[in-house]
Amino acid sequence: MEVVMKVGSLIRVRHDSKYNGKIGVLLCIHKSAGFRDSYVVRIPSLSYEIGLSREQCEVINESR
Repeated sequence: MEVVMKVGSLIRVRHDSKYNGKIGVLLCIHKSAGFRDSYVVRIPSLSYEIGLSREQCEVINESR
């Protein structure tokens, strides 16, 4: 069973940067025709959001 990412889901960042392993909340999903979708994640210890691809996100707790 595949876990679906929804707004409000807890996300673990899987990215080779200083954000790797950080936990955040999925704020919105930007769907683009013909392009890769972008996922906006807010990490509580930061004052800004980061944009990630699907491969860079791991769902920890699916939003109901």
